[in-house]
Amino acid sequence: FLVALFRWNVGVDVVYGTGYYFQEYTAIQAGRGNILGYEIGFYLLMEICNALHMNLYLFYCVVTTIFFALFYKYLTENSKNIVLCAIIFFTSDLYLFTFSTLRQSLGIAFFLYPLTEIINRRKFLKNWKWWVCTGIAISMHISIMYLIVVLLLSRVKFRKKTVLYITILGCGLSPLIQVLLSKILSFTIYFKKYFGSNEFRIEFTPTYFLIALLIFIPVYFYYDKIIKEGENNYILVNVSAFVVVLMLNSQVLVMPYRIFPLFVPVYLILCSKLVACLRRSRIIKVLTCVYLIVPFLFLFINQYYIGGGSDVFVYKSIFQFMNQIW
Repeated sequence: FLVALFRWNVGVDVVYGTGYYFQEYTAIQAGRGNILGYEIGFYLLMEICNALHMNLYLFYCVVTTIFFALFYKYLTENSKNIVLCAIIFFTSDLYLFTFSTLRQSLGIAFFLYPLTEIINRRKFLKNWKWWVCTGIAISMHISIMYLIVVLLLSRVKFRKKTVLYITILGCGLSPLIQVLLSKILSFTIYFKKYFGSNEFRIEFTPTYFLIALLIFIPVYFYYDKIIKEGENNYILVNVSAFVVVLMLNSQVLVMPYRIFPLFVPVYLILCSKLVACLRRSRIIKVLTCVYLIVPFLFLFINQYYIGGGSDVFVYKSIFQFMNQIW
């Protein structure tokens, strides 16, 4: 949390002087309004921080504090293996994601309460807090809709074999699914907003698919034990199955690197549940933890070293740029 709190100019969108957040924040100060067309919730947060005479760095501090406070609450309520969750959180790219992709990070953070209600199969439709938090999450970033759709589909209780059949069939019908998905997504606000921009990318992301598949394999193998630990755990398993299919069709998701982090909070709980259901020796649990961590570690290496992300995410602290925060 402190490493994130004291960062400065780590990423692209957050850079002082050129980043999108700098442009919007100064536009608000100049009375030019929402020039970048940000979602209403995030824009209002910027307006509030401006009204409180917070500079850009303090605004980043507010975002970071909100994310970590809500994320900490989510982990402590849903997992007993905080160490494993912390490691996967860091290596999954969600941690560095929060450094620069502020709108979506807040969307994820505010949706953690609705997420908890869904994975615990509580009656959320009459829960006003669920609707309020969901509304705030979507108002921070519209991509939260991806997560909502997958979670609602995952509430359907399939038989064990049916889950496998759905995954295999979904992968086998990938060409058809891509056509249908591209047609559906072309009508969404998310697609229309980014279509034709520099951020609009149509590319398959094998790393995300590989991680989703490698997690799903042991989860399905231990399906009965995971369900025995908690009957509602089938929702987590279903999510892992749907993400396999989703990531195989990642080239139609507009920006898959923005979609996969949405599911990391689910993976954190699912991985800890998987380890918890192992009643054998400590060695088996350790090996399972290693197995679960390695794919995410590969993602970290691929994203930030092979993919060149380390050039953008060079760590710098606010104490090196005190002249910029005013």
